[in-house]
Amino acid sequence: MAMFFWDTLKVLVKSLKVFHLKRGTTLASSSTFYLLITIIPSLLLLIRAVGFFLGNLQQTQKYIFIIGAKFFPAVAPELLLKIQAMIKGPLFAGTKFTIINFALLAVSAMTFLNSLWSGLFIITEDKSNISWSRVLKGFVIVGITILAVILLFILPPILIYLIKMVKKNFMMDFLYQSFEFMRPFLKWVKSIDVRKTMWLRSNGLHSIFVFVYFSFLYQWLFNWKLYWREAFTAAFTFALSVYVGKDLFWIYIYSVKRGLMQSYGELYSSILGLVWIFFLMCFFFYGACVCFVFLRERTNE
Repeated sequence: MAMFFWDTLKVLVKSLKVFHLKRGTTLASSSTFYLLITIIPSLLLLIRAVGFFLGNLQQTQKYIFIIGAKFFPAVAPELLLKIQAMIKGPLFAGTKFTIINFALLAVSAMTFLNSLWSGLFIITEDKSNISWSRVLKGFVIVGITILAVILLFILPPILIYLIKMVKKNFMMDFLYQSFEFMRPFLKWVKSIDVRKTMWLRSNGLHSIFVFVYFSFLYQWLFNWKLYWREAFTAAFTFALSVYVGKDLFWIYIYSVKRGLMQSYGELYSSILGLVWIFFLMCFFFYGACVCFVFLRERTNE
C-alpha cells in the first residue's frame, strides 16, 4: 500500500512537469473558449434529450443547473444564472425534439470535443486523436453523458425504493429471528430514514458520479489502454482538484476582486465564472497528463 502511494505520488509530480512542458494552461484556455461558444447548444442537447426520456423538461433543466452549481464556487454563480436565462427561450419555444435537432446540436457540441482531442494529441502525440474516428468517439461521449445524467436523475428514487423494500422484506424478519449476531446491523438498517439520509442530499452521490464518469471518460479517450486503477487515479485527481480548488477559490478572489470590480463592474462575477471554467479545464488536462505518464512509465519498463 505504501509502495502504491509513493509510486502514485511520483506519477503526479511527473504529470505536473508534463502539464507544464506541454503548455497545459494554453490547452485549457483553448478548450475554455470552445466550451463558451458551444455551451448553449450542448446544454440544449443535454436537457432536451434527458427531458425527452424523463418527460419533464422544466424539472430537467432546473435539476441540471442545480447539479452544475455543486461544482461551481458559491461566489461566482452569476454566469450559470445567465446561461440558464439564455437557454430558456429556445428550450421552451415549443419546437419538437427531432432526430434532425438532435444531430444539429450534437454536431455543435463536437467543436468543444475536438478541442479536447487536439489537446490530447499535443500531450500524447498519438495521431489517433486527430483521425476521423474521433468524430464517432465524440458521439459516443455525447450518448454516454446523456445516459449518465439520466441515471443520476433516477438513481436516488431507485435507492430509496430498494431500501424501503429491504426494510419491509420478510427475509429481514427471518434473519432477525434466526441470527442474533446480525440484529445490531438489521436494527440499523431498519432505522434508516431515507428522506433524511445525508448522503442522498449531500455531494456524496454526485462525487461518486463524477469519479465513475471521468474514469470511463479517460479510458475512452486513451483507447482503453489504461489499467482501471490508472483511470481511477486520474479521475480521482480531477475530482479532488475540483473540490479542493472550489474551496480555495476564495483566495484568488480575495487577490483580484477589487481589480475585477474596477474593470468590469457588475460583470465581475461572470468573469470569475469564466476563470473557474478555465481552472476546470486545467484540472481535466492535468488528469490527462496523469494518464499519459502512467502509459509512458509502463511502456518504458
